[in-house]
Amino acid sequence: MKFTVKALSNSSNGNGRARVGLLQLGNCPTPIETPSLLLSTRKALPVFIAHDLLPSLPSPDSHLLQVSPLHFLESPTPNAISSIGGLHKMVGLHKHCFVAEYMEIRPAEYMEMISSLKPNLWASLADEVPAWVGGKLALGAIVGGSSVEERIRCAQEVARRHVSVNRSSSSFIIWHCFRNDWYIYHLTLGGFALVFPLNRDERHISNSQLSDTGVTVQR
Repeated sequence: MKFTVKALSNSSNGNGRARVGLLQLGNCPTPIETPSLLLSTRKALPVFIAHDLLPSLPSPDSHLLQVSPLHFLESPTPNAISSIGGLHKMVGLHKHCFVAEYMEIRPAEYMEMISSLKPNLWASLADEVPAWVGGKLALGAIVGGSSVEERIRCAQEVARRHVSVNRSSSSFIIWHCFRNDWYIYHLTLGGFALVFPLNRDERHISNSQLSDTGVTVQR
């Protein structure tokens, strides 16, 4: 891996602190310019496009994939992934680069997953944990897949724990279910997308209908 950084002296604010980079990874055919966006995945595969259509996306911008070790916490096992040869061989994306994010799991489990997945980049762990970490913001994660009953049950259980939410409000369940990526995942499978206005003016849509193309038409 090789990463070079170039400062931009003629940046818009004039202070010369803006910078760009160039990331070169062994299995990626061309260098990747930074700042760059990561394509989100579920178990190392993008959910918004089929595997065989992934090469049709612009290159090299589509070669940087984000992967969560939590998706592999239960199955397949780290030993099974290691026997296959890592993440690239398991999903058949040999010319793509995987960036593993660090989630709140035990360091030993995280390092075991990293050793088996063999991503191109991953987050390093801190040697020391500051005393103020215990008082930081803790958000509750809602799981349950497409089962509404399981999601409600999970939200109610999480609300009893020490997380940064208004546990007395019913909006907690609705908001955190909305933020979970399963909602976006099922929208994508159905051919829908969330669209947000560029301005901050709140508008209430009272008349909407489903068109023949499978999208919601708002009038």
